[in-house]
Amino acid sequence: MEKHAIEIGGELIRFQLRRSQRKTMGISVSPDQAVVVSAPENADFADIESRVRKKAGWILDKQAEFATRSVEATPRQFKPGETFLHLGQQYRLRVDPDRVGVVREGSRIIVGAIQPNEADRIRNRLVRWYMKEARQHLPAALERCLPGFRKEVERKPKLLIRPIKMRWGSYISATHTLILNRSLVQVSPPLIDYVVAHELAHVGYCDHGPAFTANLTEKMPDWRTRKRALEKLGPELFDAPILR
Repeated sequence: MEKHAIEIGGELIRFQLRRSQRKTMGISVSPDQAVVVSAPENADFADIESRVRKKAGWILDKQAEFATRSVEATPRQFKPGETFLHLGQQYRLRVDPDRVGVVREGSRIIVGAIQPNEADRIRNRLVRWYMKEARQHLPAALERCLPGFRKEVERKPKLLIRPIKMRWGSYISATHTLILNRSLVQVSPPLIDYVVAHELAHVGYCDHGPAFTANLTEKMPDWRTRKRALEKLGPELFDAPILR
């Protein structure tokens, strides 16, 4: 592979160029922060450089994400005393066979009608409870963020809350649908708002180019701080997405 470097806005982006029989151009960033550009055999280097410049913001964000990502947390055992988050607040897990359902009570999340040694059942109860909580609380984030995007978003998108394995959210332009990861209900409202704002910005811009970044920065000037906080918190969350 060829090795190249381009300076963009004072930042030096080094990348490896891999040419092949493919018809389109692609850029990837690996966990070691290495950048690989895959391009057709006959692609002009000027076009390749233009693509790298257009994706510079995304490349630097991904490198920063991998650089600051904390070590993965110890796998959960779903035993009494473990900590779980809800809207940014920390709670201790309590299992009470004499209670019914799952509730927040004081500094505890209480799972009832189950034995403390039934880890799989405890996990399943928490999955269902977090989905219920997400459906209750996440729509408010859309209502908070939407007024700032009235110019770009003429009508409120349909909101779906789903378990998503590899991202926090997604905007589907074909159906004007915003999909949010149910795991977001574990983090604080400002971090939820960041994900919603990020996806609403995609209504006008399908990629992460300079225009997208400028628009998001105008709407939420501190979005990078919120993004870093979410990335750092991710490994501590229950059932969080595995970001690539």
